[in-house]
Amino acid sequence: MYKDFYSILNLIPTFAIAVFTWRQYSISKQKKKNDLFQIRYKFYKELEKAWLSNYPTVDGDNDLQVYEVFEDDLKPLALEAKFLFGNDIYEHIMSLAHNFHKGHQDYPEEWFIKPFEKYLILK
Repeated sequence: MYKDFYSILNLIPTFAIAVFTWRQYSISKQKKKNDLFQIRYKFYKELEKAWLSNYPTVDGDNDLQVYEVFEDDLKPLALEAKFLFGNDIYEHIMSLAHNFHKGHQDYPEEWFIKPFEKYLILK
């Protein structure tokens, strides 16, 4: 009878260690997701800011000023995005070449945001 009691008593620390290990693993996994989200979101906001600054303006002579974006300007951002997001965002950023922001001055167009949505959802 005492052998059964001590056997059960020995399982309690083992069970506690298993629960603690599983909990540490869960926390670590969630932290990794949160950190990746923060890095991706920061990248997205910097890209959005750069894109919104590419808004056509009128100079003092009432001439429309459009600053065209070239592939060489986008390549460093696109390569960083390829590592953070994947090839689809790389291609999306490269497709911005020779375009300019045409929507509201403070908000990007829907087509600009759409490819990022699946990456910027924190689950």
